[in-house]
Amino acid sequence: MTIEALETYLTYRIERGIGTEQADARYRGLSPKTKLILTHKGSKFYLNTKRRINFADEQVDYLACDSLQAHITKLYKDAGIGGSSHSGRRSFASNLLKQGHDLETVQLLGHAELDHVMPYLEVSQKKSCATCFLR
Repeated sequence: MTIEALETYLTYRIERGIGTEQADARYRGLSPKTKLILTHKGSKFYLNTKRRINFADEQVDYLACDSLQAHITKLYKDAGIGGSSHSGRRSFASNLLKQGHDLETVQLLGHAELDHVMPYLEVSQKKSCATCFLR
């Protein structure tokens, strides 16, 4: 389903000429200089610097894309799933752990510190169904 959704999105971009270069067939006509996922206006999403306190009570700066998070949350809502942009990420990470992948692999989802992965350990030990992570 993910590949089908990506194919649909790529077809949409190519048909409308969003971020395309007709001269280069290697990338299906898409420009390798543009981002893969673009806003509805055809521009890249911007990251905002945010701050939080980690488990060691230290301030940590991180990057977040608020507009993309809002869009993902809307897609969940429109699909009748509920949850947030983080729900899918949490389910994906928990499923990786259940399949036997190590913490370093789960950390590749964008966690700057390994201790950020620890909440997924707790979630993965509770229930195995994906819907329980969307509450």
